[in-house]
Amino acid sequence: MDDPLFRFAALFPFLLAVCGLGFIWYSSRLRTPADVEADVLAALSEHDALPLAMICRRPPLAGQPLDPDVVHFTLEHLRRKGRAVRWRAAEHQHQVVYRRIA
Repeated sequence: MDDPLFRFAALFPFLLAVCGLGFIWYSSRLRTPADVEADVLAALSEHDALPLAMICRRPPLAGQPLDPDVVHFTLEHLRRKGRAVRWRAAEHQHQVVYRRIA
C-alpha cells in the first residue's frame, strides 16, 4: 500500500466532493446579466450618452464587484429589447456609448 497511486485513489472521492462544493459556492456568488439588468438600467442616463466604464462607476453599480463583460452583455440585451440605444461617440469613433430610452 506504499504506492502513491493508491493513496491518491483513496483521496479522490473526497477531493472531488470538495471541488464540487467549491464550484457551487463560487458560481452562487457570480451575478448573471439577468441579476444586474435592473441595476444597469438604473445606472443609465436618459439625457447623457455614457461609455461602459462610466456606467460601471454610477450608482447602483458603483462599488459592486462586476465583470464589465456582464454589464456590456446586459446593455446589448437592453438595446435589443428597445430600452437603451447605442452609438459611436463623436469625439472617439472607437468608443461606444449608451443612453436609456425614456
